[in-house]
Amino acid sequence: MGHLDGKVAIVTGATRSMGMAIALGLAEEGARLACLGRSAPEGEVIAERLRNKGFDATFIQTDISSEESVSGAVAMVAGRYGRLDIIVNNAAATEILRVEGGVSAIEETTERFDRMMKVGVYGPFWLAKYGIPHIIASGGGGSVVNIGSMSSQRVESAMLGYSTSKAALEGFTRQLAHDFADEGIRVNLVLLGSIASDETAYLHNDPVNGAARADNRMIRKAGTPRDLANLVLFLASDLSAYMTAAMVPLDGGAMAKYPVPRIASTPLSE
Repeated sequence: MGHLDGKVAIVTGATRSMGMAIALGLAEEGARLACLGRSAPEGEVIAERLRNKGFDATFIQTDISSEESVSGAVAMVAGRYGRLDIIVNNAAATEILRVEGGVSAIEETTERFDRMMKVGVYGPFWLAKYGIPHIIASGGGGSVVNIGSMSSQRVESAMLGYSTSKAALEGFTRQLAHDFADEGIRVNLVLLGSIASDETAYLHNDPVNGAARADNRMIRKAGTPRDLANLVLFLASDLSAYMTAAMVPLDGGAMAKYPVPRIASTPLSE
């Protein structure tokens, strides 16, 4: 038996490599999956791949930055499965950084900043607004897992929109955990560090950037999407039954390590 037998889970951003890994990890433990994402061709491939492995999975094309799209997706999940137990808010507008790069507040546009907040904060809000009533109706409590970032607590240059959205997600997580604790709904957040995914390969493969990131971690190798999936499974299941409002680092020790630049060693003068 799996840890999630009989449970129904929504995973957003499921067409990206980390979302795919999360969906697969939950399905392997018995969850029935609703995979949400923008790209229908990619999403259908993911759902078909899961079904070919014998899992119950469906793809619902969803624009997380649209309230109407999110509410419609949740209604489809409830209609198909008759219940909802788990929400994993994995979607993030990182394509902006990957394609256009980061900028400071002076160069930032309202449109870019708004998209970061719509996907990273409003999306989880709408998933909670429309999804939590179904979790309550299903009985037995449930779990919301938000995928945050260490960027909410340790900033780097020109990441205004992303860092702000992830900091807001922390406050959202704590408040949501408080408001629905009596309903048996636990809400936790992953402080994500360096994960070597298809989408972040350009960072890890860069000889300067990749080496600097490795130097900043206690565990020099980057994490994998499966590392994230394993932690999400723990937080989504009863394995973490006494955890809520927790901010859990998955960063190879980066947040705890004092960053010391490499300098040439010289003997101390007597």
